[in-house]
Amino acid sequence: MKYNFIACCLFASLLGAGCTAETEFSDTPAAGQLSVILQPAGLQGTAATTDDKRMNDVKAFRFDDGQLQETYGPLVPGDDGRCYLNLADNRGTLYFLANASQVTALETLVPGATTLDDFLALSASTSDMTEHGLLMSGREELGSQSASELTVAMTRSVARIDLESTDQGVEVLQVSIDGLADEGYLNQQATATHPQDAATTRFDKQYNTPLSNARETVFYICEQQGTDIQAEVLVRFRNALHKLKATLPTTIRRNTVYTIHVYGRGGDVMMNISNGDWEQGDTSGSETQIKARVNVEASALPADVKVNSTCDSVFIPYTENNFNLVLDAEPGATVTVDGRITGVSVQATASRSLEPVARLAVSNVHRLPGTIREYIYADVYQEQIHKGRIVLAFLPSPIQLEGSIILDEDGICDFGRYIEGELGRLTLPAGKIATVETNNGQTPWIKLAEDAGSYRILGGWKPNDPEADGRMQEARLVITDSDGSNREAYPIRRRNWGLPVVNIDGTWWCKYNLRGNVKSFSDQISIADDLAAGTGVLERLTTCSDDELLVLMGGQYQGGNPDELPLSHNGTAFYHEGMKGSAQNWGQIPATQMAPDGYQLPTYDDYAFFVWGTNCNIGGVGTRTHQNSQGQTITVNIVEREARFLDQSYGTIAFYDFEYEGNHWTLYGLGHQWNTTAGNIAQMSIIMAITGNTSSSWYMEGYAQASRPGQNWFKFTAQNSTKTRAVRCIKSPVEYIYN
Repeated sequence: MKYNFIACCLFASLLGAGCTAETEFSDTPAAGQLSVILQPAGLQGTAATTDDKRMNDVKAFRFDDGQLQETYGPLVPGDDGRCYLNLADNRGTLYFLANASQVTALETLVPGATTLDDFLALSASTSDMTEHGLLMSGREELGSQSASELTVAMTRSVARIDLESTDQGVEVLQVSIDGLADEGYLNQQATATHPQDAATTRFDKQYNTPLSNARETVFYICEQQGTDIQAEVLVRFRNALHKLKATLPTTIRRNTVYTIHVYGRGGDVMMNISNGDWEQGDTSGSETQIKARVNVEASALPADVKVNSTCDSVFIPYTENNFNLVLDAEPGATVTVDGRITGVSVQATASRSLEPVARLAVSNVHRLPGTIREYIYADVYQEQIHKGRIVLAFLPSPIQLEGSIILDEDGICDFGRYIEGELGRLTLPAGKIATVETNNGQTPWIKLAEDAGSYRILGGWKPNDPEADGRMQEARLVITDSDGSNREAYPIRRRNWGLPVVNIDGTWWCKYNLRGNVKSFSDQISIADDLAAGTGVLERLTTCSDDELLVLMGGQYQGGNPDELPLSHNGTAFYHEGMKGSAQNWGQIPATQMAPDGYQLPTYDDYAFFVWGTNCNIGGVGTRTHQNSQGQTITVNIVEREARFLDQSYGTIAFYDFEYEGNHWTLYGLGHQWNTTAGNIAQMSIIMAITGNTSSSWYMEGYAQASRPGQNWFKFTAQNSTKTRAVRCIKSPVEYIYN
């Protein structure tokens, strides 16, 4: 057992019994002085900090026959690690207190009057026992024969609370501990306890910089028994907040470290509490206790499985492994295995002999990219007391996969929906390469784009893909050594959906208004159902049946409600069922909220392309040409039709077909309903939903040729949020477009 010594050199004048000796430092011992070595207890398993060992001042007390005989100090620490005392008598017991300068009760001790029971009952607050170093106590019996040197083990009067968060991606934001007794005894009692009238307190700490990949001491507490101490930690893991709770042991012992461990395992985060000794010193330091360790020689370990120098941690690489691990521990100990990792098995088999305690059969499958370092623990107990822990650290694959791509236990990522854009980043170790494969020579829906030593994994889009009907679409991410060996293949799947589109000056416009639920592809007119593929939809709108036309016209919507307000008739008038008297402002809705995945609401500029201003009369029935605000030539063809919906006459409606560079886009709709009263529908006045403007929208103020010939006004005007809108989407920008 290794000790670091902090000693005090004390020079005391010889005083009679019942007197107080206050001495000053002297580095030269006088004849007949007692040399005392004070040894602070070491911290097992963790390097003690300077504060853990420092003794700023020392006081000594000699008791004999249950009564205080002499006091010494305060004594100033010396560099040579010794204290020198002049004893008036060599009988009784010496008691030592270090770092007790804040304990005012010591000033009331009177030689010849203070009893040992009074002394042992002295208590102090946590702050008094920690403010100027950690208060320590020790004792040593004096013999009747003279002795020239004593070694005294100094035990800390408080316990220490540490917080450990070393798993990748786990960030501790806050820690709170409630139910703490704020007063403890200076000297060790027969059993761990605290003054019954001690007040309780609470500890709180918020981290401005989250604690991550680190361990730190958070505070110290008094020895106590029977208190209900609750620890609560707020953790951020995988972009989610988790509040974890655990209960500290009922008995908190002095000179003990209690560690709050926060772990991130797979997609979960958890917390537990362990304790370890501040190892008590003794007179020789020659005794060694086996706590828990790996017997490397007796274990059958593959070459790439590593054990740390203290033999309490085993590091298993990401490749497939199968081996046995033998543990040594104290005779009579038992081992329990704690933790679960997908694809990992750790089985403890009891030994018939006292040592080794157990044989652990360890196996793991090849670990996947994107996994994190995970742990399984072999806890060693003796008579139900936790004696040690072997940590089995299962290392992540060196292939780093970040972002939205999460592989399941079979190595498959199935998004189960349409997705595009940057899906993640792939970083390879030296000597590895990555490619993308598909079946039947199809163009893959994902591609790898090199970027600063990594690959960006991009999900793409194919315009007017005839297979974009919701079927499963797969591409394989293949990783090999540079020579093609050690192949790893990981399927990445999505549902392939799409809407019929036409490209107008670089903007991919949807050809049809949305209907049903705006987020549901299956509610929309699909690419397979687009009978006007390769042409505009004008001819289809003008020649189809009324029943088909009602389907093609799309729905009417209010802001924030994703469901269509279906056209209905109450026997007297048309109305849109489910319309509310108020609705969310369209301009404050995110562009993608009221559209299927991969699509969004247009902006002011998208519609402005088709006209030359914000109040433009594009004329009546027939075809004419104009210049837009950018000087580009636009041709518009306006066609009217008498519509009959739900076996009732709906009146005249119009279709506005805009052509630019041979591509056609047709604006149309059911008009709009301006309040909840049935019949208040303007069937030729179409309000289009847009994003980015809080009060105005694009509006086709149409007039039948028979009533106001030559007048159809496309305007950008104020519209309240109650009025219903037609929703025509555009394709959201996407980096990877494939054919």
